[in-house]
Amino acid sequence: MSSLFLRRRFLPLILATLVCVRTPPCAGQTALDAKAVSARADAWLKAYQAAGDFSGVVLLAQGDRVLFQGAYGSADPQVGSPNRLETRFRVASVSKTFTAAAIEKLAKDGKLRYDDPLSRYVNGIPNGDSITIEQLLLHESGVGVLDSEEIYRDCLSRQEVVRRLASAKPLFHPGKESRYSNEGYFLLAAVIERVTGGSYGEFLRNNFFAPLQMEKSGTACRNLPEGRNALGGVATASEAHLRPLPYNEAALDGPGSVFSSAQDLYQWLRGRHPSKL
Repeated sequence: MSSLFLRRRFLPLILATLVCVRTPPCAGQTALDAKAVSARADAWLKAYQAAGDFSGVVLLAQGDRVLFQGAYGSADPQVGSPNRLETRFRVASVSKTFTAAAIEKLAKDGKLRYDDPLSRYVNGIPNGDSITIEQLLLHESGVGVLDSEEIYRDCLSRQEVVRRLASAKPLFHPGKESRYSNEGYFLLAAVIERVTGGSYGEFLRNNFFAPLQMEKSGTACRNLPEGRNALGGVATASEAHLRPLPYNEAALDGPGSVFSSAQDLYQWLRGRHPSKL
């Protein structure tokens, strides 16, 4: 899983890891042996944990069968508190899957169109009349890059981030190239708020988290609600453990503000299957 900004100095926050094998199982698919899967996964993950290369929660599933769950390493590198199955993680760019699903729902409900121009919902962005919702989803918008320290350190308002993007030089003409864009997904969150009249977090909670019983999921710029939370760490070449981050980095709605647990992410993958919607 990638961090909120690929250009960051720091490694991604400790993340929940989830593998879901073909939901639902295809006809004729051989059922996996849960004991064998558990033994192999646990041995593999413990080796990585011992080397200081992994800390998190793993859930392996085949369709509706959970084959293995395990927690490894420290949730908080500073005090050494252990990860648990219910630990919540900032899932960084996995947040984009929720943003894209929100846009998909609004399109299905007739609230917006994929070929709508960005300028219909957000003013002041260069090439806003030419950038479409679809191009934002596909990282083809060419919107400028925000790379100031404040973006990582402070919880800036949506209006302030839009103001900064309005002054950022476009990378290319919309639709002519493709470049991974956190800024584009921030603008999609702004579109969601404009269309719904509510907050991005409220839309995700009302349409995804609550219906799918994702009780350990939500959005946060910096500090997660009180509870069992994982904190970020920095890997070092000389030590087999993580060092705490110098500060808890800020995350923008759209590209990176969602937090969740491994079990909740499993619910999310199951819920995104068309038969479950």
